[in-house]
Amino acid sequence: MIEEKIEFNGKVYHITILSLKNVDGSKALELLDRLKRHEHGVVIQAFNPELIATHQHLLSAFIHALKAFKETRNISKNLSMEMVLYAAFTSQIKQAIELIGIKQGARDVVFFIASEDQKLTKEIVTTVFNSFKEGLLEDDSILEINREKALKMLEIMKLKEHLCDELYKGEELNNLVIKSVLERVAEVDLLK
Repeated sequence: MIEEKIEFNGKVYHITILSLKNVDGSKALELLDRLKRHEHGVVIQAFNPELIATHQHLLSAFIHALKAFKETRNISKNLSMEMVLYAAFTSQIKQAIELIGIKQGARDVVFFIASEDQKLTKEIVTTVFNSFKEGLLEDDSILEINREKALKMLEIMKLKEHLCDELYKGEELNNLVIKSVLERVAEVDLLK
């Protein structure tokens, strides 16, 4: 579990990123839908960890989504979906969900939960844990980059063109993927 606190525009957001293994993807989607309908003032989203480059990727997407709403440049009507657009480097909601959203047969899921109310954030974390009691493993390592994940992200998320020059300078592939992902998150603003 990764916990962060971000100050933005005079507000403090309490963030928890839950990286879970042995989760039923269908159940995760149902829980996400239920939580979104009943919890107001909370940003909650679930991601496919295979295409998330560390918790920095999600934090950067969240901050960019906050800025988009502040500057009324948002595409989506809600902050949770705007964050998905930034995390997937696109301005197309359907494309973003298909790329980094949870799939029906998923076994690993990353939940991102943020609220100005720290108590509410903790209550939602408890609800998530209680929804997946049996066989659930919390494992932050599913967010980390390894060579296999880096190569997958290069291909699927079309990062290759961003890395060619850097690769020839000898920088480590994993670090380059993280760097490229953070740059691509910021470039979503150019698509709007």
